[in-house]
Amino acid sequence: MKSVLRDFVLIRTLIAVAIGLGLACSTNAQDSALNRLIGNWELSKVSDSSVKRAVRFTKQSGQVTGVFTDASGTEKSITDIRFATGAYSFRVPDLRLIFKGVRFVGPNLEGQMFQDSQDKSKLTPQPIRMIKK
Repeated sequence: MKSVLRDFVLIRTLIAVAIGLGLACSTNAQDSALNRLIGNWELSKVSDSSVKRAVRFTKQSGQVTGVFTDASGTEKSITDIRFATGAYSFRVPDLRLIFKGVRFVGPNLEGQMFQDSQDKSKLTPQPIRMIKK
């Protein structure tokens, strides 16, 4: 009986350690992916690359933050910066912009930009490209 209990405790401990290591690796991979964003980027719609906007990602107190420069040159905060299932997502709430499915394609980022709307059926994706400066 003692042997079975000891084996159970050992197995439970090994499982807890494995889960902890898995979470640590997952967090490290996510941190590494978010760190790749750091720097200055030039964003444009794929359909019209003549209109460009500046995007800057930085790291402050261990967190990745960002700013998006609008048409008037005013910097707007980027929020909800995430990396999941191989893609980045983030928002520019002041401009009601949502970015999803943003992935590295070579040295550039490509994905979709949406203008947030009360009517979610009107969310039309705009393919975007970001080039690191």
